[in-house]
Amino acid sequence: MKNSELKLYEKGNLEKEAKPFLKWAGGKTQLLNELASRLPLKIKTSKTIDRYVEPFVGGGAFFFFLKSNYEVKESFLYDINKELIIGYKVIQKDVQELMYELERIEDEYINLPEIDRKEYYYKTRDEYNNQQDNFNYETYNSDWIKRAAYLIFLNKTCFNGLFRQNKKGAFLILSNSDPKNVDMYDDFFDVLYSGFKIERVNAKRSINCDGKKRGSIKELVIRNYD
Repeated sequence: MKNSELKLYEKGNLEKEAKPFLKWAGGKTQLLNELASRLPLKIKTSKTIDRYVEPFVGGGAFFFFLKSNYEVKESFLYDINKELIIGYKVIQKDVQELMYELERIEDEYINLPEIDRKEYYYKTRDEYNNQQDNFNYETYNSDWIKRAAYLIFLNKTCFNGLFRQNKKGAFLILSNSDPKNVDMYDDFFDVLYSGFKIERVNAKRSINCDGKKRGSIKELVIRNYD
């Protein structure tokens, strides 16, 4: 998706600083200072980025940070997750209609008794999962608005507020952290990116259902410049 002017708007069509619209496993929000400190000196000095390419945009935290603090002349955002791209496209093309749909869902959900909200969530999740086999992912149309609204609703109401799919693409509720967090002898990325500058920085993650296993882990920052 080529996108150099992606903006998010709050109710009332008032422009505000763009931030991720989804909570994403392995998101970079808490690593923004670490990443910003490692930008090339030329970019820090000029406050300008000629071209920004992100092959795995995810929640887009770093992209939104750059757009808010630097002049990004041209940007290209990609992700293999087609549901995620639908979300970005709808925000780009029909953000007001998306907000109307989200308000409708919110009104239905909030006005339910607590005991019925769980049923509403699972009913929405089942509908979302069942329609994927026949959904038109190729051509933008009005169905994408409801699809994006469901994606955001599920993301905000599921366990830990995270997006996750199983092997069939169905919504469930992963991280791109350092594999050495699990196995100190796992050198996969060290070998794959040998010759690059590899650094490990601290991050806090709360994906594990066992609260005792949540906390600080290492994430990888890999670059091809000093």
